[in-house]
Amino acid sequence: MKSINNSMNEYILNKTKVLQDSGNFKDRTSQQIATMVYQGLYSGDENYINEFFKTLETNIDKPVNKITETEAPKTTVSNYKLSPKKDSFIIKDTKQEVTFDSILKNNEEDKLPSELVSSYNEWKSKQNVKPQRKETTYQDMQKKVSENNQKIIGAFSNFTDNMDNIKSNNQYGNQNPIKSNS
Repeated sequence: MKSINNSMNEYILNKTKVLQDSGNFKDRTSQQIATMVYQGLYSGDENYINEFFKTLETNIDKPVNKITETEAPKTTVSNYKLSPKKDSFIIKDTKQEVTFDSILKNNEEDKLPSELVSSYNEWKSKQNVKPQRKETTYQDMQKKVSENNQKIIGAFSNFTDNMDNIKSNNQYGNQNPIKSNS
């Protein structure tokens, strides 16, 4: 795994240098170019992926560290099985199905087994759970619009009083250059 990571880092650095030297990206810093290469590689851009695999093939002659039995990752048998829809899991011992929705509604996220936390977080990020706000009903929005309309109508319908207020400008400390004729 470490050698793949090193190969990817080496590829990103080399590709950044090549793109920077090409002169096509004069308006970008080397950090911006490296970020572009990184995003292309990790987002699955076919050109970057193919080019990366070609560099791996040319570096195949390099020795690869073999994993010995002591270094092999130890696998543990899980007591849970994720559903095909990835919105629930089944406890193998009891065959009970538990939905992520029930965990969220009952605020039992802290009781979630550690091996299911990433699946739960992925499921939760795809939910359209938005906090309820005030004035979200149609009637409330209509009322607010009506109130605003009345304020606007009031501001334009009483022209003489508004002009007197502008001329005297008592409200803002008489900073208005328009002088009153009275």
